[in-house]
Amino acid sequence: MNTLTATAEHWLNDGIACIPVAYRDKRPAVASWREFQTRLPTLAEIRQWFQSRLTNMAIVTGWRGLVVLDFDQRPLYELWRDWSREAAPNARFSHTVQTSRGVHVYFFIDEPTPTAKAPGIDIKAAGGYVLAPPSIHPSGRPYRLLSDAPILRVDRLACVVPPGLLALA
Repeated sequence: MNTLTATAEHWLNDGIACIPVAYRDKRPAVASWREFQTRLPTLAEIRQWFQSRLTNMAIVTGWRGLVVLDFDQRPLYELWRDWSREAAPNARFSHTVQTSRGVHVYFFIDEPTPTAKAPGIDIKAAGGYVLAPPSIHPSGRPYRLLSDAPILRVDRLACVVPPGLLALA
């Protein structure tokens, strides 16, 4: 079994849907990825989709309250990390991924959270997805795990995002 298949199976075992994405692209490689917002793929689908190493993988957000803070640039992530040291000290210890230019930070949020955009950050929630390691960005840069800490569960988005940023979203 290749790393991609093993990673997809891990997400499936955690009850989180993942989908195949075209290699070095961000577009889904399945005809209708939206069905995976409400159902998990089967083990057979996972094994078929990810048998080739030339496939990217996306995690479908919204599952079990999964929300990903998508910082477009590393300096913005570092500002958030500095803020979180005081305001949300546990937040910086959640599952974290290096993207081509920035960082994804994963959370389970109990309060329903809409997908939103603010300057330099996307809040990926219900109806979205994010590329995940070991995917390759269109630029050729790999997505890589920065912290394999468990995904932190919080009550609401305001626990991990500064109020001023929420107002912009």
